[in-house]
Amino acid sequence: MTYIDMIVLGAAGSIILFLPVLVILAAIATWRSSRAHRAAVRAEAVDSARDLRRIGVQVDEMRKDFDWLVSDRMIEQAVSMARTGQPEMSIAQATGISASELDAIAKLRH
Repeated sequence: MTYIDMIVLGAAGSIILFLPVLVILAAIATWRSSRAHRAAVRAEAVDSARDLRRIGVQVDEMRKDFDWLVSDRMIEQAVSMARTGQPEMSIAQATGISASELDAIAKLRH
């Protein structure tokens, strides 16, 4: 056997011995990468849920502000109609304010 044959045989033996090690190292690297990816996906899902909750709270606040603004405008309209002598029934129909609310507005006005 020549030196070249021994070098080739040694290289083949080294590859055979280190191939399982390389496979294991590649598997570990893949596992770590997938674990990091799953963690990033979970963090993104948590951020998305947090953003959705924040948007929901903002929408609720806007709805409350809008309802307050509309009710305030309806009260102003009812007071204005009452000042012009409109009957309670027409005020209630035009503004959507109930008769008991109209009585309260009338009492507060006096």
